[in-house]
Amino acid sequence: MKKTLIAAAAAVALTASAAAEITFGAWLRTLPVFAASNGDETIAGLTNSWGWGARTARIDVNAVAEDGNAGFYMGVYEDAKNGVGAADGTYMWVKPVEQVKLTVGQLDNNTGLRGDFCYGSWNWIRPCNWIAEGEGFTFSKVNQLGALVEVFPTEGLNVFAAVPLDATKLQTKAEDQYKKIQAGFGYGIDGVGTLKAQYIGAGDDSAIEAAFDLTSVENLFATVGFKYNNWDNAVATSETIRLTAGVSYQVTEEAKVYADFQFQAYDDIDADMAFGAGVDYNIGDGLALNADVRGAMVAKDHSGTGDAETYLSFLVGLTKGISSNGLIGVGFQGSTNGKGFLSSWHNDTTEFGLTPAEADSFCWAIPVRVEMWF
Repeated sequence: MKKTLIAAAAAVALTASAAAEITFGAWLRTLPVFAASNGDETIAGLTNSWGWGARTARIDVNAVAEDGNAGFYMGVYEDAKNGVGAADGTYMWVKPVEQVKLTVGQLDNNTGLRGDFCYGSWNWIRPCNWIAEGEGFTFSKVNQLGALVEVFPTEGLNVFAAVPLDATKLQTKAEDQYKKIQAGFGYGIDGVGTLKAQYIGAGDDSAIEAAFDLTSVENLFATVGFKYNNWDNAVATSETIRLTAGVSYQVTEEAKVYADFQFQAYDDIDADMAFGAGVDYNIGDGLALNADVRGAMVAKDHSGTGDAETYLSFLVGLTKGISSNGLIGVGFQGSTNGKGFLSSWHNDTTEFGLTPAEADSFCWAIPVRVEMWF
């Protein structure tokens, strides 16, 4: 009986592979930190760049029909701290006609329009002295459980709308669901760049975003973004306007430099600003140097009280390529004035736990970076 079942399963697999392409892949990064300081005690821990334990195993599965008109994606993560979990996105999609695509499930940057600007300490232990994160720096991704419709009316144009849908019951009012719609477009201008805009519903609140990525200059990438939050029930610390800009330039074959600027205004308190600059340098023989410095000038803390403060951080890291699909590295990072690493503006982290001992503590860490991709 067992042999019969195995044969049947093999036959099904062969039939499926003839009509579709199923691929497996993975990307992993974990940071063992053998020594760090919260400004008082020397501590140690295991984390990811984004916190939440340590992701030490992962598998991603992509399936695409032979004609390219149907498919699905799923991923499984194994976090050393939290056990097995689902990937950020798990969905299926169909294209009834070439110009229309319907995706359903847990969406995660399915449009490919997220405006990223990632460098330096974003890829090590992330400090918390920036306003906009490296992923979604100038333009937010589609990130909800529900359905996404994309229309491609002409070359380079993607018009999309995503509606959140409750996957456990049919009891939520449609009106409440549609108040959380996310809709917009991305238009790639050949030889110039990409223009993007979207509306993000949040119940009675909403936001609008616009961004432009410039790619017309050789070796140069520049991105700018604008976000306006329309708060129905605003408080003093509600962010209203955010401006972001980033530029990178491949100076030589070995050296690439980065710089960014961030501005955020609120209803009743002064604005915050942040900046960053970094460099990647290929030394040779698989060795590479990463370095950055970042700063945030905060008018008041995010409870709406307190004095103006400046928070600085820095990174110097060295990596060594391993085979063709991995690297190992070691770095030294510092963070001033009680901001620490992997924590929120209020330092209420439950993640890596490098919360400063005192409000003015200088924190440092020596992370080892283990990264691979398949």
